[in-house]
Amino acid sequence: MKNRFRILLGISMLAGLTGSTIMHRKQKKWTTSPLDSHLFFLGSWRKSESPSSDSAFLTFNRTGSVTLNKKLLKGNIIQLNEQQLIFEDSYGYQLILNKLGENKLNLYDDAEDKEYILERIS
Repeated sequence: MKNRFRILLGISMLAGLTGSTIMHRKQKKWTTSPLDSHLFFLGSWRKSESPSSDSAFLTFNRTGSVTLNKKLLKGNIIQLNEQQLIFEDSYGYQLILNKLGENKLNLYDDAEDKEYILERIS
């Protein structure tokens, strides 16, 4: 009886250690911001219909923070590739950005149901 208990205990410990090792390897560790691989979206952007304005309408920082009209947005980048970035705020609304050219973006603001053309200012 004691032998069976020891064997069962040993097997369960082995299974636990193996499982935690595999899970640890599968977890992706972000040592850099996800935006580092897509530097195009980093920086400050303004609406193209107001070129005289030097103030940023939208800003993406290396840390992954997003500001809209100088207000920090709470949320996450849920999709990112070379052509598109999708940011979802804490209310579930999305900002969908599509690359148009070297320094131009198309922004769809889900909360306001509006589209904007943005140009880079920095």
